[in-house]
Amino acid sequence: MTGATGFIGLPLTHLLLKDGREVAALVQNRDEAEKLRDVQEDLEMVIGDILEPGSWLAEIERLRPAACIHLAWITTPGIYLNSPLNARLAESGARLARALASNGCRRFVGIGTCFEYDTDCRILSESTPMRPRTPYAEAKLSLRARLVELSKDVPMRIAWARLFYLYGPGEHPNRLVPTLVRSMMNGEPAKLTDGRKIRDYLHVEDVASAIWAVGRGDLTGDVNIGSGVPVTIRALAECLAKIFETTADAACRIGEQPDNPLDPFHIQADIARLRRETGWTPKYDLESGLRHTADWWRGACAKVKQK
Repeated sequence: MTGATGFIGLPLTHLLLKDGREVAALVQNRDEAEKLRDVQEDLEMVIGDILEPGSWLAEIERLRPAACIHLAWITTPGIYLNSPLNARLAESGARLARALASNGCRRFVGIGTCFEYDTDCRILSESTPMRPRTPYAEAKLSLRARLVELSKDVPMRIAWARLFYLYGPGEHPNRLVPTLVRSMMNGEPAKLTDGRKIRDYLHVEDVASAIWAVGRGDLTGDVNIGSGVPVTIRALAECLAKIFETTADAACRIGEQPDNPLDPFHIQADIARLRRETGWTPKYDLESGLRHTADWWRGACAKVKQK
């Protein structure tokens, strides 16, 4: 697995180990490896940079993994959408897949994004037309195209899991849910837009379990991973406010954040294929997932104060 120390990678690594799988994790450096110290004796750690094939190619030849879940990608808020690294990561992902196929790998799960689609269509299914509008989405779609071509020549079964919006423990603090949680913890109102835009949010542990449901099954091709449940940004803020025993109007400055006119109004996943072909169901609904996330942030902040 690549990206094993990331936001999705950490819960997915733990899930795979709990399921009794032998896991080899490609980790960029020793500092990143520390994030897996609680399970380091249970997995094979490979120190290497996905952008530098020389750092991992020999390990693939040695380990000859039966399957790969490829998560490694740039995700830094404010940077990742337009980063020139996106094109390099697409090339590296294709190189990784070719190397795996040459060494007997039978299963590859790549991670895409809902922003490959024409988001003007609002409710997005696997048959929705493609219309990437950022270098990030273009690079993801480029990698998918290369995997499709590769699948014509090798026996490796390839699935492309398109993620929608996610949240949960360990998310970057500058993203929406952590920003709201920390603001409510500190009693400092967060600025929001008018909150009318509609999104599809799924707890990161449910994202991880959905990816593994795809990985351990026979599904190939495109599959959406989301909740399938639309929620306005205001409703999400109201749900969090309820957890903190306040109101959205008291905890947030609704309408003070300028709206981005380029931001799609409605993004929702059609997850019929995921449910039908894997039997996957989520562990959390929105309220229980946000409550779990808020508790994690309370604990994380308490640990920082103790140091």
